[in-house]
Amino acid sequence: MSTKSISEAIAALVNSIEAVGVFHPLERFAKSQKDLKEFYVVNGLINGGFVGQVARIKVSADGGGCYTVTTNWELLYYKSFVDADETGNDMNDLLDGIAEVFDSDLTIGGEVDTTITEQQAGIRLLNSQPAMFCGVLVHYAKMSLITEHTES
Repeated sequence: MSTKSISEAIAALVNSIEAVGVFHPLERFAKSQKDLKEFYVVNGLINGGFVGQVARIKVSADGGGCYTVTTNWELLYYKSFVDADETGNDMNDLLDGIAEVFDSDLTIGGEVDTTITEQQAGIRLLNSQPAMFCGVLVHYAKMSLITEHTES
């Protein structure tokens, strides 16, 4: 299982939620804010995010024949803040939906052995607050996910 295949499976799981706009398997970059914003815009509003690997450790309990790979992932999500539309409630519902899809698929479509570790079970919301993204006021959420898989 490669980092790329796992990040693509994570993104696919998030994208399976109806309210998700566009969730990328990697961080996107553009030279201008206008171009960067286009990676995350759906129906004229920012509604999307990405997953990235932030840490990885490989250990062997048997001295080298089989390895357990533990990977820490960070998921970032941005959603346009429209107070008149009460988008804060929409964002909370979206975050609940993300937690639910990971709770219902502990192996992320068979890409990993588990998302339940000694550190945490499933997705963890680290931070949710207003922020500026590409010059737009957004709801911003930072989540973590820890996966384990075996390699030989």
